Amino acid sequence: MTTRKQPEVWLLGHSVPTITGAKLPSRGDVLRRFFYAHKEEKKTVQQSAAEAAKEVLDFWTRARIPTIAETSVRRKITGLFDEWKILSKSKNNSGVTPAEKQKTFPKESLPDLLDIAHSDALTLMTIPEDKEFLLAQREKGRWGSMVGLDKKLKESVCRRESSLSCSRQQTPKGEEMVELESSSSESSSPANTANTSTSSSDAGVASPPKRLRTRGTKSVLSPDLVGALDRTGVSSRQALRIVAATASSLGHDPQELVLHPESIRQARAKYRSTLAKDIRDFVLLPFIGTGRSFLRTMALTPKDSPSSSQEKEWRSS
Repeated sequence: MTTRKQPEVWLLGHSVPTITGAKLPSRGDVLRRFFYAHKEEKKTVQQSAAEAAKEVLDFWTRARIPTIAETSVRRKITGLFDEWKILSKSKNNSGVTPAEKQKTFPKESLPDLLDIAHSDALTLMTIPEDKEFLLAQREKGRWGSMVGLDKKLKESVCRRESSLSCSRQQTPKGEEMVELESSSSESSSPANTANTSTSSSDAGVASPPKRLRTRGTKSVLSPDLVGALDRTGVSSRQALRIVAATASSLGHDPQELVLHPESIRQARAKYRSTLAKDIRDFVLLPFIGTGRSFLRTMALTPKDSPSSSQEKEWRSS
């Protein structure tokens, strides 16, 4: 049984299906893994960068070093691929500068660490050995290596995680106890209220339940105010800021007032319809004339209509 030999990548050698070793991945390791997904598995540049980024992040997670986001790691890998692609375009160039870059890239650039550490990694890390390992990996040659798993450290991390999970699970229960005690104290007598507060303090409840925010019930949108807002031509959102600031300066709590852009819009629409109706009724009254138009307006029956002689007298008068 014969296996197909993997083709070599220019300046990199053979591509690899996975990143191995006891050190943090170098730029060359990441590029070889990237080219395996890109050339052998026929994946796109972004898909290949995503696969390589996952393996790189796995190494840094095992080393307990804070890293940048995965999207930023992908950008670093695609940038490294773009750098290789620029060099590959000039491989047939006989100039001095391209030849020097082609020599220095595999010897000086590829063996260096692909640094994806967080900008404040040394500050966030608490174990001195981890800090020293990161600094050593950043040097030329990437000194040091990752050894076996520290059992004591693993046990301490597990204990810390279990304590955090327990505290998160107990938090909702504590809030429910406080709410139950507050509801019972409101429905009971003053004596029962004192007993409830004493029992809650004995139970270790340090603070009262948080007061839920309620909607305002006082309306300040009078017709005069709405009309003034309409005449000035301000929008509903601008009117909300003006009314809230005015109420606050007069000593009122804006949270107790009915203030919302939609409520202001509805109040303005109601004011406009009322104003239009009043104007229509006021304008139509002076134009009710005499004669037949007056009769049509008053909806008189034919027997009640005046004679032609009476109509002539009205016109002459």
